Amino acid sequence: EQVGVVEALAVLVDQLPELIPLQDQNLLAALSELLKMASVADGEMSDPNLIGAVVDKNGFVPRSEKDSKEESEPSFRASSLLLRRDCVVEMGGAKLFVGEDLPPGVQLRVSSIQLLRSVIRGNPDVFFDAETSTPVGNIRPHVISLLFRSLESMPVQAVASAHDALRDVLTLSVVTIDGPEGTKSKSRLRKELLQTCIRPVLLNLRDHTRLTTYLLRGLEQLLSLLSSWFNKTLAEKLLDHLQKWTDPNMIRSQKTSKLGEEAGKIPP
Repeated sequence: EQVGVVEALAVLVDQLPELIPLQDQNLLAALSELLKMASVADGEMSDPNLIGAVVDKNGFVPRSEKDSKEESEPSFRASSLLLRRDCVVEMGGAKLFVGEDLPPGVQLRVSSIQLLRSVIRGNPDVFFDAETSTPVGNIRPHVISLLFRSLESMPVQAVASAHDALRDVLTLSVVTIDGPEGTKSKSRLRKELLQTCIRPVLLNLRDHTRLTTYLLRGLEQLLSLLSSWFNKTLAEKLLDHLQKWTDPNMIRSQKTSKLGEEAGKIPP
């Protein structure tokens, strides 16, 4: 039900952006609630009422320390037995694309990202120019943070949606300014905000034992979006880490991976 509402709202905002402007209080309330659910699930903020009822960026249900220190995987719907991958249905000469059926929590995150992308595309000036003291300006850093966090998700659908949304964000944030020295391009995204969002990835690259296939995949997406932000030193460090990470003796001695989850194995 939540997924259906979010997806319907995404279509309306995308196709008729003037129908529900970004300043609409009801839309802002819905976006704020989605952002809160994602932040609690990812450990960015706490709310005991939501623990066990939300799904994090990797598709797991975080548990409170009182219940369990482990995470449990969300259940699939019965239709997942039939929709295990994307497919195309042909009906009377027409083709209908049917996406893979995801766990409800994962699908909610993907749909939420798509809604946020539609909101930004339909209201770029309002989103980027709003003062930080306004409701729109208040949710802006949380939206950008969610998109960057989702680049490191296990579900590839969340990664793809976040990448597409961030590509639009970086493109739409740029404006052309005429000045005495000619025309210049300027980004309306604060550099400090982008650095804050990128920092967790860079911190994990300090130690090769922190590397995961999901982190590397997220780094690949990040480099495709912000390649100019990184220098040759990062590549050299990453190559050095990968040599250690994939060394069998190092894996056995430091137990950096569980049996069957060794470096180089990418889950389906």
